[in-house]
Amino acid sequence: MRTFEADREAIDKMMKEVRGHRKMILDLRGNGGGSSDTLMYLTSYFFDHDVEVGVDNWRNKTKKLVAKGKNDDAFKGDLGLLIDSGSASSSEIFARTIQLEKRGTLYGDTSMGAVMAAYQYGIVTPFFQNKMQYIGGEKYYVSFFEVTVAEFVMRDGGRLEGRGVTPDILIGPSPLALAQHGDPVLAYAAGLLGTKLTPEQAGEIHFLIPKAEEQLDAEGSNETKK
Repeated sequence: MRTFEADREAIDKMMKEVRGHRKMILDLRGNGGGSSDTLMYLTSYFFDHDVEVGVDNWRNKTKKLVAKGKNDDAFKGDLGLLIDSGSASSSEIFARTIQLEKRGTLYGDTSMGAVMAAYQYGIVTPFFQNKMQYIGGEKYYVSFFEVTVAEFVMRDGGRLEGRGVTPDILIGPSPLALAQHGDPVLAYAAGLLGTKLTPEQAGEIHFLIPKAEEQLDAEGSNETKK
């Protein structure tokens, strides 16, 4: 799962795929987070009861986040969750919730530690001020900046900002595995869940977005051709 900027239909489709299965690995490596609504909706799929996730502390208000359980529609099988230093925001909160509730096992590397809510503002330099560019009918901004507006606190009182989530099992790919496009982390998690998978086989599993090393290889090939 690459992002939490997904609609409910996408989450429903994903969870429909695992319905009837007893084990699931959810890969949140490189997931930079996104919508809190998506976070709560996904969380609800792993519990048959309501679960308090945490509290958003704003300047003049607080907001408790509670995931409504899916009852009989919840996935009740074994869950393996993969995270790394690129997992941020909603993916970290989801991972820590799973960990606190002892709902699954976390594998990988410590997450980013970036969970505070923020507003994003576009910046237009003086050069573009009177020559605003438009792409697809939308304003084109030169860059952006974010302003933190709320602090998130987990239900146990813990804060993830600047700390991240430490997996139950710390494991990462070796330089050789990266060079050979292997995925020992996924292979290891699959093995503990009862599925025999070599790092090479795990590395052949493709997702919607190419892996970073594949993109680098492609760019290298283009340079060679030139």
